Amino acid sequence: MPLPHVPEFVQGRTRDMITKISSALLGAGYQNFIVGGSIRDYLMGIEAKDCDMTTDATPDQSASILKSVGMRIFNAESIGTTVVLDGKNQYEITTFRDCGKYEQKKYTKDILTDLSRRDFTINTIAHDLGSGTTIDPFGGTLDISRGILRTPGPPEFRFKEDYLRILRGIRFHAKFNFRIEDQTEAAMISHSHMIIPNTYAEVIRNEITKIFSLKNATIALQKMHSLGVLKNVIPELNQLLDSPLYRDTMEFLSSVVNSGGDWRQNFASVLRWLDLSTVQSILARFMFSKNDQVAVFSMVKNYKNVIASRM
Repeated sequence: MPLPHVPEFVQGRTRDMITKISSALLGAGYQNFIVGGSIRDYLMGIEAKDCDMTTDATPDQSASILKSVGMRIFNAESIGTTVVLDGKNQYEITTFRDCGKYEQKKYTKDILTDLSRRDFTINTIAHDLGSGTTIDPFGGTLDISRGILRTPGPPEFRFKEDYLRILRGIRFHAKFNFRIEDQTEAAMISHSHMIIPNTYAEVIRNEITKIFSLKNATIALQKMHSLGVLKNVIPELNQLLDSPLYRDTMEFLSSVVNSGGDWRQNFASVLRWLDLSTVQSILARFMFSKNDQVAVFSMVKNYKNVIASRM
């Protein structure tokens, strides 16, 4: 099997697994790239937590090849992804996609086409494990250096492929302190009403937990509100922020975040002025786990008790 060109920032057990996975795919005659967040984070001086790959092999082909070298596989063919299981760790290998909508499963043999369908330019940088070269067709490296968040190609097209990208973009804006490019921001505003009717509730829930896990959760919430995204995702919370309680809510969220609160505490802090029945409705609507619903609801009640004791 050919020895892949694994970049130096990939170390330890992850390096061993990437080498084994890539050797099998390259040896079978397929292309294989590291792509997206791990390269972005490396360029930003952030330790990469995940190392996702992409290939021109279909999920069935990838699964067959990787099983043949003794790997444990979960084949998520419905979303064009093969997942290699290694203890508690997972390695995702997606097939080059010719359409951003996962459920359409339209594949391509062209890496540039696949990159053109990704969410933001900062995630379109790819390292070729076969040749060792890095490709950056949409200027992602430059955008990282300038602190700009924009889509590869027209933002209207990218958001129509996956409306969750609007929330993800706001999270990146807050997490990295990047400025959202004007056309991209305008498209977020004009398409945010399509998030709820076109996105599974549990997928939105996962993004909500990531947003409220941020050290800059306050910035993310402010941006969601100012762009009109919040009114289309959690209208009850948006109505609260339209009221004189805006400043109190933001200041309290900031204090909870700064005190080391986890996403549950942070989320509860902004729900504390809402009726308990409304809080229950929001938690159920986005299909939070029973444990998370109980935890957040209890925290909201505690915050309310503190409010009541001060009145």
